[in-house]
Amino acid sequence: MVPQDTVLFNDTLLSNIAYGKPSATREEIVQAAEMARLTEAIGRFPDGYDTMVGERGLKLSGGEKQRVAIARAFLRCPSCILHANDVNLQAFQLIYPARRVFLHASVFVVSFLWLSLFLDAIPC
Repeated sequence: MVPQDTVLFNDTLLSNIAYGKPSATREEIVQAAEMARLTEAIGRFPDGYDTMVGERGLKLSGGEKQRVAIARAFLRCPSCILHANDVNLQAFQLIYPARRVFLHASVFVVSFLWLSLFLDAIPC
């Protein structure tokens, strides 16, 4: 489940994503960030994945915080991702294409607000 209020630590972006799976390799973390469409934002930070996000992620926008939470979820390779908050439209448009990545693994993403748009991603 991707919570509405993402818990972020005063640590690097890499460490905050890795919280979803502490044993993850850097390659796995980067892949999860790519699937959550977080890499463009990471590229804008001077220290990239080593950027300190500040206490509770204060250096990140709301959409970036949501995508960190989604990257954590992707990192765990779940059978289902339940996105329980109303993801903002910009984050949704970035994340929505990633849902197809999981069809081969029988994973689907459900957002309460955007449920009708995800129905085509649920394997029959």
